[in-house]
Amino acid sequence: MQHARGLGVTAVLSMLWLSCDAVGLGGSVQVRMENASNVTLSQATLFASAGPQTFRDLAPGETTPYVEVSKAYRIATTEIIVGVDTLRLQVIDFVGEEPLQPGRYTYVLVVTVLANGDLEFTQQFREDS
Repeated sequence: MQHARGLGVTAVLSMLWLSCDAVGLGGSVQVRMENASNVTLSQATLFASAGPQTFRDLAPGETTPYVEVSKAYRIATTEIIVGVDTLRLQVIDFVGEEPLQPGRYTYVLVVTVLANGDLEFTQQFREDS
């Protein structure tokens, strides 16, 4: 009889924990980068609340591992190196931005080689879960 009671308490505690997680009171924010370009990124750096996260030789279509951060937004400062070129998307401020809720997110990095040989760097955002 006592064993069944213990399971009931465990089930109730588990349900409370899951419901807290569902309303954003628990869980973590995890971010990563994806190279959605046709070129290898010699280096890609995400500037997040956990400090700069730098990854080398990010091949086309490849993603970095998720990094847990205390706070992140839909926009982020990122810097890439392609060959001898360094390109940076710099966030100046987060006015009007809301911190992300617990979950997994990807900053999709896109480098386009223009007709004149210059590089264009853009960033997209995707919610993974």
